[in-house]
Amino acid sequence: SVFFQAGGNMGHTNFAYSSIATTPLQNNESIYDLGYTYTGANLVVTPYVQYTSVPASAIQALGVGTRKTSTLGAAILADYSLTDKISVAGRVEYISNSGSPTDGAANLTGFGPGSHAWSLTVTPTYQDGGFFARAELSYVTASMQSGTGFSGSNGLAKNQLRGMVETGFMF
Repeated sequence: SVFFQAGGNMGHTNFAYSSIATTPLQNNESIYDLGYTYTGANLVVTPYVQYTSVPASAIQALGVGTRKTSTLGAAILADYSLTDKISVAGRVEYISNSGSPTDGAANLTGFGPGSHAWSLTVTPTYQDGGFFARAELSYVTASMQSGTGFSGSNGLAKNQLRGMVETGFMF
């Protein structure tokens, strides 16, 4: 199946409406996704592209830049069922932030204007009835970074490897 989805703020939202889930920039962006999902016997694959844009008026009102700024991203998500209880999912993602550190563009990605980042993630999962357990291993790297980056001695590390284990019950 092919999909297209879009959303955006019809007005302007200030800092008072931000949260840990969405920044003021994200609250003022327009977002567009175009993708395709293939479903086979044991395999589901979804490649998609995403474009986001924040108008200059919102960026200027928030005091974080002077010009329209956008991101362009792409991803491929896949899930393969080894058995009826065990599957392995993976994804490859890429994102770029328009502009440069000196042209008034805002930092929409966390890595700064003009930056690029990509990630690779693998997630094996076990599910039996409502119980599930999964592990995740992910590697992210940024280039042309002008924002905060990852941890490290000065908070500007360009690479990050992270792992996670999660378990619980689905209702």
